[in-house]
Amino acid sequence: EMDSLVCPEYDATLAVMAVLDAPPMLVDGHRAFGSGPIGWMADNQQKGVSALPALTIHSSPEFARRHLESDPHRWMAELLLAARPFHEGVVVYAVAHRWRFAQPQTTLDVGAVLIAASRPEVLAGEVFAEARVEGAHTSGEVAAQLVMDQLG
Repeated sequence: EMDSLVCPEYDATLAVMAVLDAPPMLVDGHRAFGSGPIGWMADNQQKGVSALPALTIHSSPEFARRHLESDPHRWMAELLLAARPFHEGVVVYAVAHRWRFAQPQTTLDVGAVLIAASRPEVLAGEVFAEARVEGAHTSGEVAAQLVMDQLG
């Protein structure tokens, strides 16, 4: 139903990417947290997206709500400090990013939505599937199938 599509609500995430001088110590290359300032961390080198030892840190939604409008240097320092038990390296370089619409609070679980138009137009993204990159991928696949069905 289109009414429920109009304005999904999202949690923000404060993100930090830190290049280290030694690899992080994350089993399976990532870790999710149930509480505290960090929501999720990943070893970028182990994921194959960085030639150098690097760590991506995503804050918890609660931490992001409290610090979204504050000085990035302050919240970046807090997140790096919270990540310290998971690496032995020195932070060589770090960059912070405010991600205001990071994770949908609820998803519609329909994959994608076809809009009635003279040509097929589809709304897709993680809000239509599940609140992760896998959800965005699933939504893209559903959207492609919807378009193919229309072009039939």
